[in-house]
Amino acid sequence: MMSKGPERDDDGEAQTGTQNEREATAVVTWRSFTFDDHDDEKAEEGTIRLQIREEMCADYGLYVWPSSIFLAAYLHTIREHIAGKNVLEIGAGTGLPGILCAKLGATSVSLTDTGANSKVLENLRTVSRENKVDDVCKVQELCWGEFSLDTLALTPDLLLGADVFYDSEAFEDVLATLRYFFDREKAPLSRSEKEHSSSRRKARRLNEEDGDRKAASTIRFISVFQKRSNTIALSELLLRWGMRMEAVAFEPDASFQIPERDSLELVVIEPIQRISHRCSHDKVIMSKSGER
Repeated sequence: MMSKGPERDDDGEAQTGTQNEREATAVVTWRSFTFDDHDDEKAEEGTIRLQIREEMCADYGLYVWPSSIFLAAYLHTIREHIAGKNVLEIGAGTGLPGILCAKLGATSVSLTDTGANSKVLENLRTVSRENKVDDVCKVQELCWGEFSLDTLALTPDLLLGADVFYDSEAFEDVLATLRYFFDREKAPLSRSEKEHSSSRRKARRLNEEDGDRKAASTIRFISVFQKRSNTIALSELLLRWGMRMEAVAFEPDASFQIPERDSLELVVIEPIQRISHRCSHDKVIMSKSGER
């Protein structure tokens, strides 16, 4: 059975003493996670086995929290919609969901977390190399609510985050970050691409494709968080930021043995004004939550 990490209180603080004390007593372990299809006769051929490094009793970014296991289990069930995507995981911690996306065929995966503790980013790089996806995964600092040049350069098709709603003081920073990526349109075709077209007709077609790419910008944020007293405030904040959140009905395979399962909520957050612009991928995701 999977081990259980240090508890967080309602304000999201890990109850484990000072950072120096945690680092002094840290124990490095590697945890194995297996994703397969038990009902598929060829399941073994598609089995994915991941190794995730964590430091017990260290900074909580170096622990595989139950929410990340839950999120990874769900992503494996919609793997046909992961292939070819540019995935951005915020608050990646040990990176389990993002690393899995790389194995599921994502074109690129950005594993991001705060740079406050350099060990978190170093650990993400180590885990990427161990699982042989460092050619797909890029590790970089991303602080919620702050927009560095590296952050502004990101162009994701899919946003992920496990247990990012734990500190109520950071809720709006998380939502500001999501709002930026929701509003950002896909990069238009370059001027040179249009100027080098052989005819006006081709140039017009390229411009039309440009518009289609912008209209098809339907980025969603898939997340799992632990229900706490402070998450009640999320609904009001989401409306303020022009978003909605919908719960997704999903039950992970019992083999994952996820601690605190009953307190976890799988949700999809999307911008309200883009609800009418759903692609087939979004319909598949939202149908799991009982969409009419």
